[in-house]
Amino acid sequence: AHGVDRLVRLTGMSVAMKASSPLVWVFCLLLSWTVKWHRRAEILIRESGLNYTVVQPSGLKDFAAAHERGDMLLLECEAASPLPALPPATGISRADVASLCVEVLGYGGCNKATVRCVSLPQFKQVPPASKAASEWSQLIPSVKPDTQALTDQSYVTYSLVGLTLIGTVLCALCYGIAKLVWIISSAALR
Repeated sequence: AHGVDRLVRLTGMSVAMKASSPLVWVFCLLLSWTVKWHRRAEILIRESGLNYTVVQPSGLKDFAAAHERGDMLLLECEAASPLPALPPATGISRADVASLCVEVLGYGGCNKATVRCVSLPQFKQVPPASKAASEWSQLIPSVKPDTQALTDQSYVTYSLVGLTLIGTVLCALCYGIAKLVWIISSAALR
């Protein structure tokens, strides 16, 4: 369409998580439903018929590329794991994500594929069933096209449940503090 051969879309690993994940509903509540809208965009891209690659990094960081720090890169495609199996808390440098976006443009195996990426500090062990390398070019050949349709999730329901839980905890905390203040002030007046 209009001379576009490939679309590379950058979202986030939270888009691949279930809407019931606390991380997802916190992101939705704090960041204007960003996970919901990223997922919706991914659905529309898949339905468009365009040749696409969706890149879902975990925790963008402002530090040097993995190979400069001696860290390893991990890549997972959605076709191999519908839900993220990579360690989400490790993060990844913006430079590594930019490099991956450029690399996937030149590799035909990444057509109509969704990939998730993180970097792993050298002192951490690579999770079982994950492959690690110092360069994307060593990992990209294992990418396979998406095999399942992506569907919307009920973000509002889970976010409201999460908000209710947070509200309940805050109310209980406020009640406990108020009661403690009352007890202390009553004891001080005696």
